[in-house]
Amino acid sequence: MRLGILVIIQTLLLSAGNIFLKVLTIHLPKFSWNKEFFYVLIIKNWYRIWAFGIPFTAAAILWIYILKHFEVSKAYPLTALSYVFGMILAAIFLKEGISAIQWLGAGMIIAGCFLILS
Repeated sequence: MRLGILVIIQTLLLSAGNIFLKVLTIHLPKFSWNKEFFYVLIIKNWYRIWAFGIPFTAAAILWIYILKHFEVSKAYPLTALSYVFGMILAAIFLKEGISAIQWLGAGMIIAGCFLILS
């Protein structure tokens, strides 16, 4: 039970970081290896970098804790929940559509996670 809660928190942080990263990419010009691109990335969007960096960092620290205290063979498959949370967060915050087949896949991931924890 404790592993499940920790992995849910970790995957929510990871998914939130990815949503913030997507928002950052929306506000960037076409990628190129020049000063102007990195100026827009770092100077004009510094707060968006922090917005995705903080959840990613917190997720990494929590993942280190999880790996220290639980079996990898149980913990790692549970990270598939990040796909489910990412899909839901993208629908809510980015207004992306979710098809019935995607919901079916998400349900299968959740069922698999319950099986691993049982």
